[in-house]
Amino acid sequence: MNFIEVNTTEEISNVAIKMQVASTRFLIVKNQAKAVVGTISQGDIIRAILSDRVSLAMDIMNPNFLYLRDGDEPSIDFFKEKKVIFLPVLYSDNRLKEVLQIWDMI
Repeated sequence: MNFIEVNTTEEISNVAIKMQVASTRFLIVKNQAKAVVGTISQGDIIRAILSDRVSLAMDIMNPNFLYLRDGDEPSIDFFKEKKVIFLPVLYSDNRLKEVLQIWDMI
């Protein structure tokens, strides 16, 4: 699966364009060390635009995102229980391995 990554210092306008061009509902946010530090949803972008403030990705990302570790065995029940449609899978150093989506489980 393809996923879009942005860095913490990208402006919200660039983040929104990347999301639009990729036709996706979420983005993965990485720091300079390439570690995943958050996620951004369409809702996060809409709230930022409605607040009428210039923001960076780090200002609107969710730093408390759900994720799996490499080797974890996800199930469709886990996705349903947590009410999520995607989950990043991270290596032990928080680098991104892949992104699983609920329809990958079907």
